Amino acid sequence: MSDSNSQRLSALVRALISGYVDSYALLNFGVYASFMTGNTTTGGLHAGQANLAAAGHSLLPIPFFLLGILAGSLVVRLDHHHALRRISLLVAAMLAVAAARAYFAWPGWLGIMLLSSAMGLLNTSVTQVGGQAVSLGFMTGDLNNLAQHLALQELLLAVRHAGEQLERIEAAILELLPKWSLAPVVEALQALRGINLVTAATVMAEIGDLQRFENPRQLMAYLGLVPGERSTGDTVHRLGITKAGNGRVRQALVESAWSYRHPPRTSRNKHYIHENLPPAVRDIAAKARTRLCARYRALSQRGKKLTVTVTAIARELAGFIWAIGREVQAA
Repeated sequence: MSDSNSQRLSALVRALISGYVDSYALLNFGVYASFMTGNTTTGGLHAGQANLAAAGHSLLPIPFFLLGILAGSLVVRLDHHHALRRISLLVAAMLAVAAARAYFAWPGWLGIMLLSSAMGLLNTSVTQVGGQAVSLGFMTGDLNNLAQHLALQELLLAVRHAGEQLERIEAAILELLPKWSLAPVVEALQALRGINLVTAATVMAEIGDLQRFENPRQLMAYLGLVPGERSTGDTVHRLGITKAGNGRVRQALVESAWSYRHPPRTSRNKHYIHENLPPAVRDIAAKARTRLCARYRALSQRGKKLTVTVTAIARELAGFIWAIGREVQAA
């Protein structure tokens, strides 16, 4: 491989690493590790809303990004021949410590500091060590059009506001739940995979007393999860689900059913929930986890469409909800 091709390949690898680092910082900390214009705009918006804590959080990567650039420039100036190797080792060490942060529960600002500094070093390695195949504009995610920039910031704020709204709703449910007569059922339903606090509260708020259904098939029909039928004489045509019942609960159960495509293991959060539930409820949840995961695999192997498979899982999940509800309310 020629030297020019080797340099381009090296620059491409560093560019891919930079993109991963920037995405990791955005998803885990809500900031850019390299897009300093974006951080500045976000910080200005928060400062205009008198949210100084959020503004400081958005502006935090900027000094560390600049510090990384200065450190990289110093390495290049001292030893240009071995600069790329040394910068790569520094970046690898920073990324390793940033990855270990989540395991050791270190503060979030440490991760932002390491990722931003690593991005500054990567920036220097591309622009000063010979990786001309990737420009500074690519590495820093520069947006020349201000309208695009503002639109991006508005979309990010919308996502953040939606997350904050969800947190407020969950907090309100937790506050009101102890006063509700169906609270024990809501807590028990969370033993099932794919059903959290919001889903369990939605199901019980929409359905109400599960004892009014004599068997699980009545609940499935009420939710519109049973197949329709069109018959003429001796001819019977099976149709899709009726969708004649409660659409909110049906949609919630279909979304929950997707979780059964994974192996039948119990997550750490579910273990904590199971500790406070009666043995009978835990047994029903374990049976549901084993059966529905196996059912999903069997239907998938038979070539069924994903939507058909998930709907079938949601129908059987309704049956286990009925069983847990009856068990808890009978007690």
